[in-house]
Amino acid sequence: PTSPAAGLGRATRQSATPSRVVIPGPAATPPTGAGIRIGNRYRPPESTPIHFPHPRHPTGAGRNFLSRYRIIHPPNPAAQSGPAETAHPATRPGHSPNPAIQPGPTETAHPHTAPAIPPNPAANRVRQKPPIPIPAPGHSPTPPPGFAEIRCRRASVLRRREMLMTDFAALLEQLVTANRILAREEVVDAFGHVSVRHPERPGAYLLSRSRAPELVEAADLLEFTLEGEPARPTDAPLYSERPIHGALYEARPDIGAVVHNHSPAVIPFSLTGMPLRPVFHLAAIIGGDIPVWDIRDGFGDTNLLVTTMAQGRSLAAALGGNRVALMRGHGCVVAGQSLKEAVMAAVYLQFNARLLLQSLPLGAVTYLSPGEIELMARSQIGPIQLNRAWEYWATRANRPA
Repeated sequence: PTSPAAGLGRATRQSATPSRVVIPGPAATPPTGAGIRIGNRYRPPESTPIHFPHPRHPTGAGRNFLSRYRIIHPPNPAAQSGPAETAHPATRPGHSPNPAIQPGPTETAHPHTAPAIPPNPAANRVRQKPPIPIPAPGHSPTPPPGFAEIRCRRASVLRRREMLMTDFAALLEQLVTANRILAREEVVDAFGHVSVRHPERPGAYLLSRSRAPELVEAADLLEFTLEGEPARPTDAPLYSERPIHGALYEARPDIGAVVHNHSPAVIPFSLTGMPLRPVFHLAAIIGGDIPVWDIRDGFGDTNLLVTTMAQGRSLAAALGGNRVALMRGHGCVVAGQSLKEAVMAAVYLQFNARLLLQSLPLGAVTYLSPGEIELMARSQIGPIQLNRAWEYWATRANRPA
């Protein structure tokens, strides 16, 4: 018998002694010579090469030839019964088997009962993706070099950004509370304003649009440059005395908040030459030396409003290193390292002015000594005292502490 030629998806013609093999089953008249069997289908070698895939390899692409076709060998020439015999004797009904046509030592069995050529095991192997390694419990795969540092750095940046956003939102609410406290304690009325330095940009500050402090909301707060220009274009009306805040932030990097008010109890001390000095312990925060600034000295007759940076810088120069400066016939400016400190100083400045006005008609007034002022002020601006006062004032103003 001849063997199939190696090829990819095809079988070639084979020259063999023609014979006829009758195969029982549903197939039609069997072919002569070598044929290809796939299931119950047969293809004679005289026909055009075929491309039947093996049933186990439906696509047949790239598979081994022997694993894609089952070959039926032609009968042994020694088993032919002669030119007149058209079928194998063993397959004719009623014909006894001829011993001459029994399978020889090299022939396995009758062609139609011969086992198919075993498929190539390598061709039957299904290609699979390599399994994904699963780490053992308590063990994590080794990250690439530098991965841990990048991950930690990114997490740190995200945490810092989240903290800044949270702190900034809290600062806006605190600025609203400061407005409400000053209004509730009657330090300001329809006029007056309070600002805070921007926490991320020291060259900017946050201030409400032109509105009465008691009505300020978080949506009213805007960002300004030190020159008083809005950081973003806006059509909202603005306070005209923004240079007060910008000039103080410009001159004093330690200042974190500024309050400007027109307290009626404070203004008399800007007119008479009577010094406004602390007379009770909680007023120590205002300082022992409070200067008085007169806009007329440097700018002549004006409407007394600080509307230019030149006027604001003049006021900042008069303030110097103090917390409070009086403005002749106008009001005062109060500075602090934080909103809570500036609000406390503004509130107790007014308290001290009232007490002093009540004490002066009674006789000689005893003021706090410089040592008392220093020691009390140092204690007063501690976190416990500031938070205690802030909580009380915020509650009175119906604001969260």
